[in-house]
Amino acid sequence: MGEIVAADLMRFTVGQGDLGAPGSFPAYRHFGIRPEPGGGLVSAEAEFDSAYGRIASRWRVSDGCFHLTVTVPPGTTATVTMPDGRVFDVGPGEHHETCPTS
Repeated sequence: MGEIVAADLMRFTVGQGDLGAPGSFPAYRHFGIRPEPGGGLVSAEAEFDSAYGRIASRWRVSDGCFHLTVTVPPGTTATVTMPDGRVFDVGPGEHHETCPTS
């Protein structure tokens, strides 16, 4: 049961909720990052070692802003959905984004 709770926390709260449906993008060549802050949490982070390298998502809320850092491994892309509804694609590397909190 604890593993299910941890998996749900990583997938939905931290933001790695779309690591790919089976067969959609083999070996996580493309994945989604969709953090959903709330429930009193002010920060979260998770990492996943894919065939291409480490996928990482970490966020924090401070001073009325949501701060997200996403790490995308070489040879892959990610679609990022911010809590304010913005959606954009990023390539390999470390990416930093912010948006106001509600």
